[in-house]
Amino acid sequence: RNFYAFYNEISDIWALSVIPTSMISGRNPWRTATTNDRHFYEYLSNADFLREMLPISKAANDVLKRIFTFCPTQRISLAELRAAVLAVDTFFPTEGEVATASNDVKCAAAAYTPRIPVFETPELP
Repeated sequence: RNFYAFYNEISDIWALSVIPTSMISGRNPWRTATTNDRHFYEYLSNADFLREMLPISKAANDVLKRIFTFCPTQRISLAELRAAVLAVDTFFPTEGEVATASNDVKCAAAAYTPRIPVFETPELP
């Protein structure tokens, strides 16, 4: 098989995974998956780039690294992806992780984290 051939199922997993990445983090991981895109280029040289830029858990980052593997033949299969997703406890970072994260993560987390007002219940006499 030609290395540069289009791998439908494997390419679909990559393409469809951009959607949940955006749903989890409130941001797209990059504009285009080319080395001309600064964020994608940085991802290729730093496997934890997504976690440094997006508010995602370590487990979510581990799954995304298997999806966004540059070489199509080394990418996660659909069955493996299903098992990996089911094994993830949470896709979101803890408040403590966000507190110690980069400014990029803090900004992204603040943009999508719902802020629910907390009302104190008055004491009854």
